[in-house]
Amino acid sequence: MNKKLLFKLCLVAVLAVSANSAFASITASSSISGAISVGGGSYSPSKSVKVFALSTDTTYAATSGHTSGDRTIATNNSDPKMYYSAKATSADPAAPGNATASFTSWTSL
Repeated sequence: MNKKLLFKLCLVAVLAVSANSAFASITASSSISGAISVGGGSYSPSKSVKVFALSTDTTYAATSGHTSGDRTIATNNSDPKMYYSAKATSADPAAPGNATASFTSWTSL
């Protein structure tokens, strides 16, 4: 497994664990681009990594990817699996449509 993919997997896992509190103010048109508080610590995505997340009091959906990578990685609160979908290497990762987005039509990691 290459380092970029491993980083994306770890990132999505960390964000998924504390999504409800960390993403309370994130909207569909927003991405995490600067430092945010996650579980008492600080998180800031690496250069060219984009993270999108939506949450309610009880649900969340999050996606991430490197703008020069070829995959979007996704997770949500209702499924412990992480999924990926192919994307153009110059494109941003897909943002979740809503806080209850399901990624079961994507490929499971």
